[in-house]
Amino acid sequence: MVLSVPRHAFERDDVPGREPVLSRGVVWALEDLQESPMAVRIAMSDSLLLAQERAAADPPAEWLETWETWVTAMQSGSAMFAAATTPEASTACLIHHEVRSVLATGPHGWRRCRPTG
Repeated sequence: MVLSVPRHAFERDDVPGREPVLSRGVVWALEDLQESPMAVRIAMSDSLLLAQERAAADPPAEWLETWETWVTAMQSGSAMFAAATTPEASTACLIHHEVRSVLATGPHGWRRCRPTG
């Protein structure tokens, strides 16, 4: 059974259409994975933002480009966890059709949190 949930009207003039899968920021971050531990966080953040923008233009995710951006965001997020938990200096992760070497970050809070009490 297919269920369709109606939603409010959404202006789509500013959202990306069927453009290249990766933005310049994601491409830069993926190229910089072996040199900057922060690159994996930037790759995940930028690809997730792009995936959300694509979801606005392509809600049923019928375009290959929409799927590709979601997969890249998921793979980048997975690489963030791998980089935080590996005992090695780097780890190999599949991100956007390519096995890439991601520098280890060790346990690292992307947000500063303080224990209470």
